[in-house]
Amino acid sequence: MDRITVVIADDELLAREGLAMCLQEIDTVELVASCRNGLEALDAISEHNPDLVLLDIEMPYVSGVELVNALKARLQTHTEVIYVTALNQFAVDAYQQGIKDYILKPISVERVRKSIEGFIHRRAMREAGQSLAQFDQLVRQRTGKTFAGMLEQLQQDTDRSLATLNPYLSLKNGSQWLRVKVDEINWIEAAGDYICVHTDNAAHIARHTLSGIEANLDHQRFCRVSRSAIINLEQLTRLTPNSNGEYHAMLRCGEEVKVSRNYKGRLKELREEN
Repeated sequence: MDRITVVIADDELLAREGLAMCLQEIDTVELVASCRNGLEALDAISEHNPDLVLLDIEMPYVSGVELVNALKARLQTHTEVIYVTALNQFAVDAYQQGIKDYILKPISVERVRKSIEGFIHRRAMREAGQSLAQFDQLVRQRTGKTFAGMLEQLQQDTDRSLATLNPYLSLKNGSQWLRVKVDEINWIEAAGDYICVHTDNAAHIARHTLSGIEANLDHQRFCRVSRSAIINLEQLTRLTPNSNGEYHAMLRCGEEVKVSRNYKGRLKELREEN
């Protein structure tokens, strides 16, 4: 686990030292600055970009409340603030500010430890939420479905693989994404770092590896026939052998694709299964 970087800000020396001693008892924490007022705390936050600030409310020059408002004005979203104060009358205002925890003095190691554990949990939930949002965006981009929609379809179609649930193949060309209907793909060929996806109406070129595309296709429907080609078995009409032990796959679309010796066994197995 990454260590949690912490800044302390309190105008009382004994309070700062007490907090520092408590933090020394917590293995996951690293104290990066101990500040006497809000101005010092703002400078320390700018310098260290800490995960957490343990902040007194009533301090000279810049109060804790003013410091939190200043952080919001800077769009400082990474650093979380926990108030550490002897005054309980600010609790309601603190939560309205978005402060997630409020430690009343006198402090104890266990109370500070509990606050650190709460921070760790909140951070984990935020990161999980961000990851889920990124995953949902990727699923939408690749399949046209939401994550919830894909999950519902998987639950309903328990006998189908994930690849069969995706009706589109997503191809990236530069900064653009192209979605090709899987049903319309006749065959796919590779040349270096590029592939060409052949359909009845077009040939789509994109920067992908053949292995990467193969992983997103239903292996019962699409078969690798050489290091540089995948065919749609529904397009296959005839296998013609040649003199060196290889085959030529004849497709309904009129294309002829070479089948390497290393791949012809798998192709014959799939043809028999289908």
